[in-house]
Amino acid sequence: MSIAPEPPRCPGRPSADRRPGLPSGISSSVLFAAMILAGMLAGGGQAAADDQDKVDPHYPFRTDWANRQLPWYQVRPLEFPPHHSDHRVGGELVAADYIHRSGVMRMDGTGELVPFTLPPYGSVYYLNAEADLRDVPIGTFFLFFLNQDAQGAFSALATMQDEYTMMANHGFSYRITGLNLDSHKVLVAKQKNGEHPEDVGRNELIVDEHTRVWKGEQQVALKDLALGDTILVELTGSAAQHPRRCTDIWIGAETQKLATERQRRRHVAFLRERGLPAWIDRVDGRLLTVTLFSSEPASLQGLFKDEGIDAAVWAKEHRPITVVVANEHLRSYWPPVTRRGASVRELQAAPTDCYGCSGVRWVIEVDALLEGFRAGRNVRLFVQPSWPVKDMPFGEGLHQGGHDIDEPPEAREVIAADFPYRTDFGNPQLPWYRLQPGVFPPDHAAHEVVGELLHVDDDQRGATVRLDHAADSVHLALTPFAAILYLGAEAELGDIPLGSRLHLSLYGDAQGAFTQVGEIADEFSTMVRNTATFRLEAIRLDQGRLLVAHQVEPVKVDYHLEPMESPDFGRQELLVDAATRVWKGDHQVSLAELAIGDALVVDGAGQGRCADVWIGADAVRVASDKRRALHQAAVHARGAPAWIDAIDGKRVTIRFFTGIRADLRGVLSGEPRGKTVTLQTVDARLRPTGEAQTVAFSDRLPDAEADGSIGNSGVRWVLAAPTAERLHVGEVVRIFKEGWAAPASPAAPAH
Repeated sequence: MSIAPEPPRCPGRPSADRRPGLPSGISSSVLFAAMILAGMLAGGGQAAADDQDKVDPHYPFRTDWANRQLPWYQVRPLEFPPHHSDHRVGGELVAADYIHRSGVMRMDGTGELVPFTLPPYGSVYYLNAEADLRDVPIGTFFLFFLNQDAQGAFSALATMQDEYTMMANHGFSYRITGLNLDSHKVLVAKQKNGEHPEDVGRNELIVDEHTRVWKGEQQVALKDLALGDTILVELTGSAAQHPRRCTDIWIGAETQKLATERQRRRHVAFLRERGLPAWIDRVDGRLLTVTLFSSEPASLQGLFKDEGIDAAVWAKEHRPITVVVANEHLRSYWPPVTRRGASVRELQAAPTDCYGCSGVRWVIEVDALLEGFRAGRNVRLFVQPSWPVKDMPFGEGLHQGGHDIDEPPEAREVIAADFPYRTDFGNPQLPWYRLQPGVFPPDHAAHEVVGELLHVDDDQRGATVRLDHAADSVHLALTPFAAILYLGAEAELGDIPLGSRLHLSLYGDAQGAFTQVGEIADEFSTMVRNTATFRLEAIRLDQGRLLVAHQVEPVKVDYHLEPMESPDFGRQELLVDAATRVWKGDHQVSLAELAIGDALVVDGAGQGRCADVWIGADAVRVASDKRRALHQAAVHARGAPAWIDAIDGKRVTIRFFTGIRADLRGVLSGEPRGKTVTLQTVDARLRPTGEAQTVAFSDRLPDAEADGSIGNSGVRWVLAAPTAERLHVGEVVRIFKEGWAAPASPAAPAH
């Protein structure tokens, strides 16, 4: 019996286009201007003024050019979005996360930074061939085809196409009509390719010293351009930030053919190593109906031709394949161990008038069922016997069982089903975790957001923050156990400069609003905690940009004698300006002292700008050590915060708060055995509420379990308190050791 819904469908009118692009009645010669102007200037999803009242009965949803009275198409499980169901926005790719198939683009015209995520079927076009995000240079200008996510934001990326692809795919190229390289300009006529090319417009391309020119297999100089050359280009720049200019120019049809074929083969090699992605439409016993993903049918057919695969013949002859389970990011689970053998039993028709569907749907029979073989889940298929089934590149796969250490921090898998409450990555049917007095919140119970620090309250226990992609600011209150991390060490909220970009772990208040802070961390601290650095790959100080790769420290794995190095997890641009401070060792240097290959840690401000850049491990260590010493002095002046875990007669067990457990040892400087300490009760904002009392240190209990729990040090002291009956479990206190400052007196009540 089948336990799956019906196979995927593609609602909407079939398209005759080779690649998704044009609504009925719009010629391809208008594509470039129409999509750029109508789709991009819209920004917030508004149709172009001339088309606001247009109705197109072919589409049962709103489009960029018509049907404003209808809602936008909503992404559904096991349904490929139909062509033209998307909102199209142009902009530069400014960040790419290869592991989680996501990124950030800077919108053309407005400069707004817009995050996006590729669903499992989402695709990338680059150089007129299918690609992965890791193939694309940061800064490349793309047209992004976006569907709405569950919150209504246009962030679900169906596909993205670069300038080269948009021109080549629709049969256009540029012909050079004038060269003015002293003024950094190349004059061109846009032409429709064919036996008798037809000019359809004129344009002016901007070049600079960074523009690369390609002819055949070789890179040549700008001066090698000649009048009459037929070229395709790649662009960067945003009208809101910089003039759009050429990063690369390809001269002649043969050069362009080589560039496209090279990228196509690169993507084939990428798939051979990781397997062909697909989702499971239906499960019936050991029969799985799977639909393969591809940017377009021709892309998969090209790969099949290379590998000698005929989809129908393979079904008829029941050819063998190997199947491995993958998650929503198409990362697989330990393929050499969890793989299952299968045979192709049937080829079924699949729609192609939609994004991401290859047109190939196979019914395969597996030799055994796995937990991951469920309708709606993703798999990867390996051609047998020619495709080796092995682990994904280290740091990219999901399994931990194959390594004797933790995976690199940013590659670890977290599964929503492991948690009995709603999380940022799953369980939307469940309520969020609610804070309880005297209880540290469990792992992944917080709502993680990013925002800019605008104001800090006088007592440093509250702040006003503008969250990313929110028009209004919000006031936040620190929980008693809240961890404040700045420059890789604990800090007071007032130590963090206003304007800093912060990572926030929030919990709901009594009204359900996320206003209770469990942790605040600056970019520096977040990078250090993840053992991450940016490797500097290109310096563009004239444009205020640094281009960097995201890397983590090598880690020891299995029986390898030397630590293994993970591939780059992503790439992005960093924005710098005259106000950006650069640190090397223990002193400040200029931006000009940055060098290719430098390992950087940064602290951010608004709109992606770097407030500070640290070069190398020594500079990072110096900054953290200074901050750590300041925090230790602050705790010795104000007392170490904790709360009461248990009371047994006169024995009071306290547990200390901390944001970095390893640093608490230095703050406490050992246990005061045979001595007394001072205990003072405080309120939720850590303000004194009672007179200080002297208590005797009795013992230190074994550290309590603290993994994944924000603010929880696990360090427990037992104190002998003569007036223990005045205290209660869950009450917050400050502890002062001998030699520390005297506790402050409670504030007088207001009259």
